[in-house]
Amino acid sequence: MNNILITGASGFIGSNLINTLIKEDGYTVTGLDIKKPLSKAEGYEFIEFDLGKEETYPDFKKNIDTVIHLAQSPLYRDFPNSAKSIFDINVKSTAYLLEWCRKNKVKKFIFASTGNVYKTKDALLKEDDAISPNSYYAASKYASELFAKQYSNYFSVIILRIFGVYGPGQKGMLIQNIIDKIINNEQIFLAKNIGIKITPIYVSDCVHTIKNIINYNANNNIEVFNLGGHEILTLKGIAKKIADCFSKDCNLIITSDVPLYLCSNNNKIILKLGEINNHSFDMGLKKVIEYINA
Repeated sequence: MNNILITGASGFIGSNLINTLIKEDGYTVTGLDIKKPLSKAEGYEFIEFDLGKEETYPDFKKNIDTVIHLAQSPLYRDFPNSAKSIFDINVKSTAYLLEWCRKNKVKKFIFASTGNVYKTKDALLKEDDAISPNSYYAASKYASELFAKQYSNYFSVIILRIFGVYGPGQKGMLIQNIIDKIINNEQIFLAKNIGIKITPIYVSDCVHTIKNIINYNANNNIEVFNLGGHEILTLKGIAKKIADCFSKDCNLIITSDVPLYLCSNNNKIILKLGEINNHSFDMGLKKVIEYINA
């Protein structure tokens, strides 16, 4: 399976994944996105394509073996104002892409979902835990999971529920937002002195796992995997680690709100694919800060 199509190709995970697949593994990759490509490596074809609007896919130079569907609406937090964009990109485009895969005899479909589909609880979440999406974004991801499962008679379907990717160059997400608040001495609100409890995964560890999934021969034609880091961290702990790196104080405000819990049990994916984490959070954070200071 050497010919790969990646949606959301210019996004944070997509751009890191493409560089790795081409430079380290020699895959032929085609990327779809509305943003300009970040990679110009040999063996990479970029096609400007708006998944939220287009229904007919372009002709590709090679037959596609594997589709990795990473695209999601950049407005996923803006509900209800951007409900249509979220639906069109997160749900409608998935439905069209799945049918395109069937017609073009794709062998494997890897769908990037989210740990937010689960009902929150203060424990490591397993793949068979209760589903209760806590946002329109999470509901859109779970809807696409259900669509993807219907195509498992035509090709292998891998649903990857990702728990908080971070790394150098990422913008607008939790770790970078906390860094910005620490640097600017802004308030950080902590529900019951915890804030949230999460298992973030460093981007290269996420990419390494997706690479393994490309080559994974499933016994079943559909698999659901959690993917997160191996350390359970609180927002308070993350903020203090970041503050120490910059020799600054945390401006922490404790509230009576209920903390959020989003922690991945990785036992299933480790059993099937082997170890997934090479970076501790301290190692990953060091690389993020080195990138900022470069």
